[in-house]
Amino acid sequence: MDDIINYVEDETRVTANFHIDCAETLMRESNILLTITLSGAGGALALFISMNEEKTGFWLQAGTLATSCYLFLITSIVVWKCLRVRPIFPTGNEPKHLLIDGFELHQIRTAELKNKQRCIDANRLRNDSVGFWLNRLRFLTTATPIVFILTAFLVAC
Repeated sequence: MDDIINYVEDETRVTANFHIDCAETLMRESNILLTITLSGAGGALALFISMNEEKTGFWLQAGTLATSCYLFLITSIVVWKCLRVRPIFPTGNEPKHLLIDGFELHQIRTAELKNKQRCIDANRLRNDSVGFWLNRLRFLTTATPIVFILTAFLVAC
């Protein structure tokens, strides 16, 4: 029985570490998207201000301003849905939770495996949510030219 528990504990450790690594990767990817959208939004805003001072066509100014606002909106959602600090559960447990009087080692190890499974499930759900939003926001970022074109077209008409 100890061999089975040893094997399950090893696999549990690998899986828990995998989900922690995935959370770090998702955070890096979210930061990259944040940097890109902030740069684009700031650049579009600066371009709008420049065009406004030069009295460029209103349709061009409107399209540029709409693009900037759209990218700032995406940036806000990236921060809220992907980069907001949320709990992430550790791969191990504290000794004060493991040293339980009246329990045999086998009972503690079995209970700890159930606890680790709950932590793995919570981390997976967290990663699934961040990944879901990250994919959607990347897609929305690719639609930025459409925002410019539609706004410019509607204002020009």
